This record gives sequence, structure tokens and C-alpha cells, in this order.
Amino acid sequence: RLENFDTRESVLKKVRENGRILESVPSVFKSMQDVVMAAVQQTGWALQFADDEHRGNRDIVLAAVRRDGQALEFASSQLQKDPEVVLEAVKNSGWALEFASDSLRNAPAVVAEAVRFNPWALELAEKLQQNYVLTWDKQPTKGVESKLPLTWAALKL
Repeated sequence: RLENFDTRESVLKKVRENGRILESVPSVFKSMQDVVMAAVQQTGWALQFADDEHRGNRDIVLAAVRRDGQALEFASSQLQKDPEVVLEAVKNSGWALEFASDSLRNAPAVVAEAVRFNPWALELAEKLQQNYVLTWDKQPTKGVESKLPLTWAALKL
């Protein structure tokens, strides 16, 4: 129901409760940085409903990927090439690696961070699969394997 979307304050209140409501608000409010920021702080997925200007706003995108790493999908291509933005995204969700630029998707430091939180993210790093293996920092102890830090080791060819 759009009758509650008649003032900036009413829109801010609604998107703070449910960021996905950004999809339904009139475009005049979607162009307001504070409205978009409030929405992505509630759910990173709200970035998909932001206009191109806000998808290219580094502060907004950082807030979105810190909330949900996979929001990187909706960031501008320029920010998908930004190492800090991509690292924040993969720290939150290893699957965010899928939306990073090709160069960052295959950067060892970025992939290592993604795999630290989701070992299956290695599947997204095509080039690294051939040159690196995932290893445990310590010997796994029964029942705590998933809690151990992971590192990369270069394969000896």
C-alpha cells in the first residue's frame, strides 16, 4: 500500500523495518541517498532496487555487502573491481566471489578470504583450482574441522 509512502520520513521508517520495500517506493525516494542507505543497512539485497547512481556509490555498496556479501551482484562493475569492496563481500559470504571481477575472483588473497568462510567458494576461482590446494592451518580435531582456519598452499608441479 503506497499511501504510507508520501513523505521521506515515512519511507525511511518503512525501509528501516524492511529494506526490500525500496522496490515499491516512488522513484523520487529511491534517488535519496539516506533512504537507499537505510534500506541496504536493513538488508543488503535492497541494493538491487537502487538506481545506478547508488549502485555505484562506494559507501552504499560497502554497507550492502557488509550486511549480505552477495549484494555484490548488484554493485556497479567498477565496484566489483574494487579490492576493498570485494574483500568485505567475501568476508560476509564466500559465494560473493561469483560477482567479483575476473581479476579479483582469481586473486589468491581474495579467494583465501572467501574460502575461509565457505570452502566451496573455491569452485568459483577457476584459475586457482589448478594451482592451489586448500590446507588446514592445524591438524583437524574430530568434530571441529569446520572451525579451523584455512590457508592456501602452492602445489609443487
